[in-house]
Amino acid sequence: VTGKGTTITGRVVFEGTAPRNGAPTPLRVLATPSDPSSRPVFAAMGGNPLSNGALDDNGNFTLAVGPGRVFFMVTTPPSWVMKSVTLDGKDITDEPLELTSNQPVSGLVIRLTDKLTQVSGRVSDGRGQLLRDYVVVIQPADPKDPLIAARWTRMARPDTAGRFEARGLRPGRYVATAIETLEQGRQFAPEFRERLRRGASEFSVREGESVALDLKLTPDL
Repeated sequence: VTGKGTTITGRVVFEGTAPRNGAPTPLRVLATPSDPSSRPVFAAMGGNPLSNGALDDNGNFTLAVGPGRVFFMVTTPPSWVMKSVTLDGKDITDEPLELTSNQPVSGLVIRLTDKLTQVSGRVSDGRGQLLRDYVVVIQPADPKDPLIAARWTRMARPDTAGRFEARGLRPGRYVATAIETLEQGRQFAPEFRERLRRGASEFSVREGESVALDLKLTPDL
């Protein structure tokens, strides 16, 4: 959808030394609607290729986007993850920004880090037998608005050795629940998320830290 919008300028800061190549597309900043049922609205900027969010050699970008409430993200290389989004010194990583027509936004700073977190482990049943077929759902420990919680929810499935792994979680407190199966998209339903919490194990992870978990399967979910 093309509409009359505004321009956002800012920069992406890389905190680390890992290679920045390997991304499937050129590195660029994207604005996604806070309501996942809404379609992105791109502003008409006369076909200016410099307003598509692509990073220049110094990490600066210009992005044209239509009005609405949006989150920001970056098409990160494999060894990087988004750390924070700030505007005028305020952290808006988990707060959608309200954009209005003809009111440009400047000074947006997105920080990436190559100090990735890693959460891994095994799952056993009620008899203590290790399992090789399950799903682990990881969500923020503190209940959040469903739109915010969905951005930081991860699913992990076991490898051939029966171990699961989730890399690149944002540092913080989480709960992990192991279940037998999961219908696509069900992990985002608020009522189901609360049911997951009843059998969850809480853990914390810091920037660059590796955490090992031994989980018990929660049946009948």
